[in-house]
Amino acid sequence: MAIDGDEVVVAPGAYIETINLLGKAITLRGSVGPEVTVIDGDGLATVAADNKEDWT
Repeated sequence: MAIDGDEVVVAPGAYIETINLLGKAITLRGSVGPEVTVIDGDGLATVAADNKEDWT
């Protein structure tokens, strides 16, 4: 449901997920920081940037 320019904030914890940005220019961040927020793709690519997304 995110659109270009949105910020997705994730609560602390460990998530067994994969994420596909679907070409959208969004910001994904942990609410407390990366030290306590883990997204684990369970052996798969955790974040897919298949649509020329810009990584910063």
